[in-house]
Parts: sequence; C-alpha cells; structure tokens
Amino acid sequence: MGAWGCLDELRARAAAPLAEARSLPGRLYWDPDLYELEVERIFRTEWMAVARQDQLRGSGDWIAVDLVGEPLVIVRGDDGRLRALSRVCPHRSMDVLAFRGGDGGSSTRFQCPYHLWSFRTDGSCIGATDMQQSTIFDRQDVRLGSFALEEWNGFVFVNLAVDPPPLAPRLADAEAAMNHLDVSAWHCVRTLDYGELPVNWKVVIENGVECYHHVGAHRTTLEPLFPHAAIDVTLGQDDTWVGGYMLVSPTESAGAQANGLPTQRLLLPEAPGLSPILRASSLIVGVFPMFFFALSPDFMIWFRWYPTGPESHHVDLQLLVPPSTAANPEHEEAFDLIAGFLRVVQDEDAATNSAVQRMSRSRFAGGGPLSHLEYPVWRFHQYLARMLDAPR
Repeated sequence: MGAWGCLDELRARAAAPLAEARSLPGRLYWDPDLYELEVERIFRTEWMAVARQDQLRGSGDWIAVDLVGEPLVIVRGDDGRLRALSRVCPHRSMDVLAFRGGDGGSSTRFQCPYHLWSFRTDGSCIGATDMQQSTIFDRQDVRLGSFALEEWNGFVFVNLAVDPPPLAPRLADAEAAMNHLDVSAWHCVRTLDYGELPVNWKVVIENGVECYHHVGAHRTTLEPLFPHAAIDVTLGQDDTWVGGYMLVSPTESAGAQANGLPTQRLLLPEAPGLSPILRASSLIVGVFPMFFFALSPDFMIWFRWYPTGPESHHVDLQLLVPPSTAANPEHEEAFDLIAGFLRVVQDEDAATNSAVQRMSRSRFAGGGPLSHLEYPVWRFHQYLARMLDAPR
C-alpha cells in the first residue's frame, strides 16, 4: 500500500463507528511524503505550545526552538511583550544564534555571527557593518521575521501560518474541564529533557491520550494507582481534543471527601481553587495535534512534544507547581520524588513507543480492532483524516 493508499485507508477507518474502529496502517508512521503533508497541513497551520511564561520572565530572556524546519527564538522584549522571531538573518540566511550554545539565555540584542548584523529583541535592525555603499540597504526596512504568538494559562503558543485563527476558542473546552483553574503563574521546578527520540509523533499521541496501556506498559507504576478500566477519557466529544479524570484506586486513596470521591495521597500542598473532581483526580487533556498535560491536585505535568522528522520527535516533561509551593525550599525533596517517578513512567512509554515504531515497517503492522477504552485514539484518527483530507 503506497502513501496515498494509506490516506484512503485513514479516511475509511476514521469514518467507522467506534465499535468498528481499527488501528492505522504502519506506513502512516514512517512515510516521508505523508510527513511532509502533515507539516504543510497540520504543523504549519495549528497552534503549538513551545514554552512557559516563567521561562521568559525578564527583558531579553529567550529560548530557541526548531519547529518543523522553522528556526525560532521566543523572546521577551524591552517592552515586556513576548514575540516569536525567526532566527534567520535577512542578509545571508545565517542563524543569528549560531555558536551561542544552549537553547536559552538572555540578551539585549541578537548579533549574527556571520557579518555582525545586529537586531533588537523586537526584531528591528540596530545596524549592519560596511553597508554604506549599498543603494538599497535601509536599516528601517530590515528586520527579523516574526510569527503569531499567543499566551494561554502561562503557556506560550506559536502558529506558523500567516493569518491564523485565534487560540482561545481552540482551548475553551480544555479550560472548562479544568473548571477555569488559573495556572498562568505556576512555576516549572523540574524538567526531564529527553531530547530527540526515534518515534513518529502519531505513535506518541496515540499512546499519550489513552489509559488502556496502563495494564501492560505501566502495570507496576500507574496501573495500581489509576486502574485502566476505571478511567473515562470521553470528555472531548469532537475531533479537536480528548480528556478524562483519572480517579485514584480506592486501595491507594487517602480516604474520601464529603461527597464520596476518593482523596489522593499528596506529596505537596493541594493547589488552591480546585473543584471537587479536580481534588479527587488527575485530569488528562490532549488538544490535537500535540498539546498534552496532566493536572493533579498538587502539581501539573506538561509534555512538550513536537515532531522533528518522519520517525522522530522532541520531548521534555515539565513539572509545574503553584508559586507558593515553588518558593518553599522544604518541597525540594518532594519535587525530586515526583520527577523520579515521572522518569520511570516516561522510560516505560519511551521503550514502548520505540518498539511500536520499529514494528511499523512490517507488512503485518496496523489493522487490529480498537477497544472502547481507545476512544481518544479513534478521535485522533478523525482529526488526522480531517486535516489531511483534501483533493490530490
């Protein structure tokens, strides 16, 4: 089956009811032509979360991101505004952050190391050496390119499209599932940076949005805490997002609330402003294509995912907590314990996803019936079919 035949199969499978849903052909997880189509129709049109505001607190603070071939620098300007600028020097296309080292820092300007053209943190040109004999050079007309940037609940989103739709409507349902909890001021206290892993982005999403795999991949870690069969992940009723509340197992709970819902054992102070269901559960939310977080009563995990090629993706996990929790040095040990548990779980996911990716080239890969517990995977297939479905 060729690349376009796989798309036809995707459409057919996405159109089937859940009771008749099947997994996708293996070729969809490695074909370079399909990946280019995904870049064009998904990742250059959709909003992608790339940073947290607390990573960019001061004027000149920046982080570098390479998003589907587009080299970006997210920077807070002297005016306090966050911007997504291109790192491509408009002179001869050099990366203005080349040879800087690291993927973040703080600067008052960006100076291209090739010919020393300099730019302010708003992208405007400060000056360029030895351009006085050029009759077409005008410093006022030279600047770094820019992309749409919006903020939501402390997350920084970028869209590579020229005129994208607003972000807020896309996240309205997820915000409602959080009971409009404000996490914009929460701080990142630990980051688990895995870098680039050899797994297609769709394998990662399919694994991340369903809890059915707790029974196998996480049988000694997550399954005892959050039994897979008891987790309802049907909050999202269309193909834009999925979510669910993971109630802790009664045998692992710390008792019950007055309303009868179980209480989780916490390592940190409970976050203020939680609704009863958020006090009793860990909310998982996935907004397609790749915005995914898990909100527990005392902390939040953000999975910063983005594709880097047909068979690779970037991943780092950020542990977020309320400001009062972050400021208390007595919680450092708890941060380490949570991060350690997350690393074990992520190692299990990474090993599982890598094994699936290796099998995807077999002629026997893809086609098995989906469980009703894989409802989010079925919704994801509908999203893919809609985004990629256009006349050839």
